[in-house]
Amino acid sequence: MVGGLPSAAPFHAHAMTTASRRLAFGALLLVAGCYAVVHLRGPNGIPALLEKRQHIRTLEVENEKLRELNETQRQINKDLLHNEDKLKQEIQKRQNKIPPGSIEFRVDESAPEPDPPSN
Repeated sequence: MVGGLPSAAPFHAHAMTTASRRLAFGALLLVAGCYAVVHLRGPNGIPALLEKRQHIRTLEVENEKLRELNETQRQINKDLLHNEDKLKQEIQKRQNKIPPGSIEFRVDESAPEPDPPSN
């Protein structure tokens, strides 16, 4: 402002500043978009993310199976704690022993080899 009157700046200078801002913003968006595409296609991008998600899903399934196995084992332990006969049977089974006076029959369950064809 000169002497209380607004300065007479040319209109085209303001339009040029707006055009250059738009151009700079467009260039910035273009560079950011290119960076995003390159980064997402790289080794830490979408393929790595999908691989990590698959690995997490596999671990979740394995964790659920282990949780079920753990619960089954807890139930077995609880049964053995309250039933002395089952406990004795389990000890004998694990130590490969039989109670006194018992007879044990062992059968080989492997399939017999077929006889060679006679000529």
